[in-house]
Amino acid sequence: MAKKEGKPTTYTIKIAELLETYVDETMGKKRLPHLQEFCYKQKPRIPRSTMYDWLDAKEDDAFSHPELRVAHENLMAMQEMMLIELGVSGKAGNAMCIFLLKTRHGHIETDKIQHVGINDEPLTLIFTDSATFKAHEANKAKFEQS
Repeated sequence: MAKKEGKPTTYTIKIAELLETYVDETMGKKRLPHLQEFCYKQKPRIPRSTMYDWLDAKEDDAFSHPELRVAHENLMAMQEMMLIELGVSGKAGNAMCIFLLKTRHGHIETDKIQHVGINDEPLTLIFTDSATFKAHEANKAKFEQS
């Protein structure tokens, strides 16, 4: 295996422990935990890009830090729970909670549209030309085969 060149890592397992403590402290103060704030408050400060490099290391990499990934997952779970609670309670701007849930936690908005006719009966399709009707029949046949 090739030796990795560059500055030695400053990572220690203590960073994961500090991250867990930070999450617990922000929860106790009813404050939203942020990875950026955690990095900024460390002495010496941890560059955000360095933190992301540590988190992105592959599991089979010698530079992998699974305990840090677990601590980060806990931070993200707490952040998600708090955003939902803040949004539901109305104590924070719903737009900001929705924005953060979408951008940071993968939530999406969906709409369900169901087209029905009178008395919730299925719609009746009326074709005004034979080409459209033939295309519809071909699509229907494909759908029924799958």
